[in-house]
Amino acid sequence: MSTARPSLRLGAAERERLRAGAAELSVELDRTALSRLVRYVDLLDRWRSSANLISCRSADELIERHLLDALVCAWPCAAASAVADLGSGAGLPGLPLAIVAPERRTLLVEPRRRRASFLREVKRELDLPHVQVVPVRVEEYAHVEVEPVDVAVSRAVWSDDRMLRFAAPWIREGGLLFCLRSLTHARPPAPPFVLEQSPEYHPSPRIHRRLDVYRKPSTSTECFT
Repeated sequence: MSTARPSLRLGAAERERLRAGAAELSVELDRTALSRLVRYVDLLDRWRSSANLISCRSADELIERHLLDALVCAWPCAAASAVADLGSGAGLPGLPLAIVAPERRTLLVEPRRRRASFLREVKRELDLPHVQVVPVRVEEYAHVEVEPVDVAVSRAVWSDDRMLRFAAPWIREGGLLFCLRSLTHARPPAPPFVLEQSPEYHPSPRIHRRLDVYRKPSTSTECFT
């Protein structure tokens, strides 16, 4: 006998936990941002089986392991005019970052057809005109016509030498790459990047993660800060 998956939708208590958790990360969710995050979760819940989007057992797990984990990058990305989520999947961390900064150009790089379709639906339903879904593999930057960004973010799991090599063309000189990782994930040799810092962070008291921050060297004195 089949068992229905538990709903991921956010009730009043879950919305308050999300709002409070974001505030702990110095991210203030106004009414519009919170409403969009709730709508995003509704769409994620509806699509997750057909597009194999995400594995979650509860709304609380979604908040802690995915939404707040994504919002860790919101403050470090605040000054960026353009952000790329490399290997976006279900839109994490790119869509929460776009929701809290809707005027910023955000690229969601995702080659899988069903997942790219989901991302387009979220863009349309949430009225996020500055979000662009880029349906290519990360290593296929040469096949698209997009300007390099100030900051790229990724939760994707690749071998690290490939990750850094493929990410480089998406980021302008002096720009940053944020990799959200488990504490046990190895820190690879960084070329063509420089590893600047690797702070631990805690999207919830039960979850311990690491943010590896890489800078792409600049041939000039200009850099993103």
